[in-house]
Amino acid sequence: MAYELVARFGIGYNYVAIFEVLYRINLTYDSNLGSASYTRDLVDGNKIYLTATPNQNAQFVGWYSNSLKLSSNTTFTYTLLQDTTLEARFEPIYTITDGVSGDGAISYTRGLVDANEVTFTVIPDPQNHFVKYTVNDREYFSTPLTIHLTEDVVVTAYFEADSLLHISVSTNIQGASVYVSDNDDYSGYTSTLWARPFPDYEFVRWDDGNTQNPRTITVTADITLVAIYQRLMDTNGIYQYRCFVKDQLDLEEAPKSFMVVDTFTVRPDLMTNSTSTINVQEMSSNVNIGDVLVLYDPMGTPLYNGVIKSIDDKKITCSQMQSFYKGTWIYNVYPSATLEEEIAYLLGQYAQGKIYGSTYTDGLVAQRLGGITIDYEGTTSANLPTDLDENGNEQYTTKDMEQFIYELYENYGIIFQFEINISGTNYVHIKVPDYQSIKVGNNMFAIQDMLPMTTVEETNRLIVFAQDKTYRKTYVATKNGIVEEPSTTANRFDVTNTKIVFSDDDLADLVSANLPDVMYNHKIEFSLVIKNFIYEFGDFNLGGGLDIYYGDDYYSSVLTGYEITKASNQNITMVHFVCGKVRTKLTNLLTLGKV
Repeated sequence: MAYELVARFGIGYNYVAIFEVLYRINLTYDSNLGSASYTRDLVDGNKIYLTATPNQNAQFVGWYSNSLKLSSNTTFTYTLLQDTTLEARFEPIYTITDGVSGDGAISYTRGLVDANEVTFTVIPDPQNHFVKYTVNDREYFSTPLTIHLTEDVVVTAYFEADSLLHISVSTNIQGASVYVSDNDDYSGYTSTLWARPFPDYEFVRWDDGNTQNPRTITVTADITLVAIYQRLMDTNGIYQYRCFVKDQLDLEEAPKSFMVVDTFTVRPDLMTNSTSTINVQEMSSNVNIGDVLVLYDPMGTPLYNGVIKSIDDKKITCSQMQSFYKGTWIYNVYPSATLEEEIAYLLGQYAQGKIYGSTYTDGLVAQRLGGITIDYEGTTSANLPTDLDENGNEQYTTKDMEQFIYELYENYGIIFQFEINISGTNYVHIKVPDYQSIKVGNNMFAIQDMLPMTTVEETNRLIVFAQDKTYRKTYVATKNGIVEEPSTTANRFDVTNTKIVFSDDDLADLVSANLPDVMYNHKIEFSLVIKNFIYEFGDFNLGGGLDIYYGDDYYSSVLTGYEITKASNQNITMVHFVCGKVRTKLTNLLTLGKV
């Protein structure tokens, strides 16, 4: 036990000395992490001044008596009341190894008081987002993240690229317009939608019920929206058909004229360049011969497009889009894997105003056809027809474009499908139509949905004349073979193949040579309610296949044409179809003939 002198009292030379117990202090600490020391007060020896000094990469935690924390300060004054053991407690400042997976950055800050109290934050790169932290083997999915370290840690921040979200917009009216500022955007971004109805339509709502136009949306997922338009009615409450007119030199531009249609008869036909008539209520002054006309029904479905051939008061006569390419051109065979690709190449050259083998370029042709995008599909393996010179060598061929288009369909089944749009890109698709096995006939559905078909006509005839050119006989190719026919009546599907014979002995050979099985053809006509519960008009593709049952016979046919007629102040109820079997390589089989 130690004592110290506290005070002296006395008179003269007589003193009394008073002593107080001086308690012992025992300091403990981890010398690997720091050190501790103390000093006693000069007056009160039991008052001690403690000092803790952490080593580098360590921090002082506090002064402890047993498990009781006395202070967190590195300097501390303590009064001993008994012999005491005090602990200067230190801990390591744990190391942090940080990194990222993906595109972004990670950072952290340590606490001012406790260096092991760490807060982590992240900054994703543009078009990226934070996913999670991993701290050694633990995962955390929120940021910022604050944790107290009890060991050395490896911290990784994970990022992923934002999904590019798609905004798909359309309308309930075919050909009508709706625009979006950004079709593809990232989550959290905004896009603006504008509904732009036809002049005689009005915007009603979006299909999700929103009525704003324009409308700004925040993208959080893929979005599909439909702009709902409704037709404005005339003063009599009748919905209107209408036609739009585009300048042939500005097909990529908006229509220059819009007219309300009163009556029309349109006849798209793959076999002939039939004309169509459209009667308008008021003729626009900005309509010219050669313009392209697009006819729409009240629901915005395109019924017909063609080239204006004549204008008479309120009547417009149109030819088909094939006439848009009317003219003479010269080409050389383009080596290619498919006939469709070869045709697209040649048509593309023509659309650029190029004449193959010449430096001459027709700028007007290029300007007129520059607004049409040409695409193709198909694997037809054949060669385009070419002319041969007197030595039998292949030559450049001069062709009438319009006739060339018809021959491609007749010989190879390849059609030019024109798609002239009110807004957006215009196309000509070069393809063999998909065969649609749509069955129509009086044994397929209720006869009231279809007017009786005309008699099936066998159409491929051979007319034979004697040497003096007097008529001898007519033969026709039928489903059951070649038969003699007393009539020479022709129709638009006829191949009127005329031959001269010198004797009756020549007849058999002549007939078999000119009416082989592949020359059999037929024509079937029928009318169908344009909207019924079995098929709608849109189910039928021009050039597509039709399996027709008529009576007890079956006919594999191709839809080659149709006719739609509208009377004044009436709705369209019927469409008249014309079907046949496409002739195979007619130009290769016959040297004489007339279509």
